[in-house]
Amino acid sequence: MMLASEFSHDFERKSVLFCLETLKELRSYLIQDFLQKSREIYLPSFKFERNEYLLEQSINKYFLVWSSRYWLIVESAIQREFSNLDQEKRQVQDQCAHIFLKLLENMSEEMSNRSLGLAHEILEKNIQFLTKLIATGDISNKTYDELSYLHHRDKALFEREFDKLKA
Repeated sequence: MMLASEFSHDFERKSVLFCLETLKELRSYLIQDFLQKSREIYLPSFKFERNEYLLEQSINKYFLVWSSRYWLIVESAIQREFSNLDQEKRQVQDQCAHIFLKLLENMSEEMSNRSLGLAHEILEKNIQFLTKLIATGDISNKTYDELSYLHHRDKALFEREFDKLKA
């Protein structure tokens, strides 16, 4: 006869193995995407080869989309494996959630380290853009002032000539 602690230990072992199997399936999607030259991976590699930050963000996006598959895999597998056992379902979901959060934690740490450089670059680009925008606006104001001067001058000269012809 199996004791409750033996059952608990056996079930915990089963749920960890279950979670590892789902991670294995998730990893297989990653491998397939690389082997099949998925456009989500390879297109940004060429499209953003000269823009390191956009390339990094497209990589981050791919990994976020890839990791979001985890819950789809977990839910589907739980329905298959634990169809009538609600308490076991919740325990397995909790175990898988814990593992998933660890995965996201590791990914977010790496992304945040890269994102610091991106944030600085974005700020620098915005400053450069605003400086150029202000310079362009200043040039536009000078051009407008010059055109306005020329318009008023030509209008006055035209009226003088017109008045001479009238007289």
